[in-house]
Amino acid sequence: MQKSSKLREVVITGMWGCSSAGESPATMVKNISQRKSGITHSNKYSYINLDAFPIGSLEREVDDFEKDNVHEWTHKESIKAIENALKDANLSIAPDKNEKIGLVVASSTLKVLRMQEFIRRERDKKTPIPLLLMGDGYLQNLANHFNIRGEVHNVSTACSSGAGAICLAMDAIMTGEQEAMLVVSADPLVELSLSGFASLQSLSDENSTPFDVNRHGINLGEASVAVILEEKEKAVARGAKIYCDLLAYSQGNDAYSLTAPDPEGKGAERVMREAMNWGGISSKDVGYINTHGTGTKLNDTMELKAIEALDFDCYVSSTKGYTGHCLATAGLLELVLSIESYRQKQFLPNYKLVKAERLQHLLERETYEIPDNGRPYILSNSFAFGGNSASILLEMN
Repeated sequence: MQKSSKLREVVITGMWGCSSAGESPATMVKNISQRKSGITHSNKYSYINLDAFPIGSLEREVDDFEKDNVHEWTHKESIKAIENALKDANLSIAPDKNEKIGLVVASSTLKVLRMQEFIRRERDKKTPIPLLLMGDGYLQNLANHFNIRGEVHNVSTACSSGAGAICLAMDAIMTGEQEAMLVVSADPLVELSLSGFASLQSLSDENSTPFDVNRHGINLGEASVAVILEEKEKAVARGAKIYCDLLAYSQGNDAYSLTAPDPEGKGAERVMREAMNWGGISSKDVGYINTHGTGTKLNDTMELKAIEALDFDCYVSSTKGYTGHCLATAGLLELVLSIESYRQKQFLPNYKLVKAERLQHLLERETYEIPDNGRPYILSNSFAFGGNSASILLEMN
């Protein structure tokens, strides 16, 4: 997407999210600012010998598939997130406007809970459940629930899905195809993800400490998040609260490895640079970068190299030490945390950072308070398997 004078401006008018770090954006930021992590050890996955690895999980009811073959955890959390975000935006989906409102779902483990239950029932010779509502069906069911008649999409690019969903929603509004877009993700912790990361030897057996020289790897978490994007002119006309302007984004692919990023961070450097170029700012204008920052050796090193190459002079942090890596939901969650932390006039600290391998002066500042004349531009980064990279540029109000 290239910038054009004909493109409409996009703003965020509503948001909601929860994770192991808290049950709302405000609570999450409060807990993180006090360095309270939601990552804990649990015996939840002891039956597959993965209880040695701490996780960030949400309290949830056990799905009763015999009573409800449609609405499992992912479904229920997505609906709750959208309802709360619409309420926050004071936006209703009126029948005469529903063709101008669209929906984007970000997913990586979509319907895995149902597939696991299906397999368990076959194995245990229990009453089978219908294996319905995979990606497209799930998307349409959500759209029907909220009476959305605009365009609907499912973005599944692993851990950059949330950021990619925002980019797709921005396109729909900037080009005038839609006046508003609902973006949602609710990725549950599942055996598939935990086993996969364990097989890559990426899981840490202690709380993750992104960017620290003694980091040991990643913690996985789960979250549900929804964000409301609107065309700025329409939002202003209806008197909506505006959190920020979505100025620009960039997406790219390393074309390097299925599971490892380019070690020199060329893909990360490119998307940050292109997002700033589109937004018409320089690296010196950026006040904060919320990094992908997983706590793995490969990711953190390459991301710091990219930040160093672009000569940033701003605060830099990862929130994954508090929430865990929430897979497809990560990009949305971290976008919301960045917005809410700016509203509360405080940077979010890195978790237990003692010594960074580089850029210590950017990762740990004497104060985390944002001054009144602080630079209002924020970059939110997301990277994924297969080399998929995304960076979103915000201008805070």
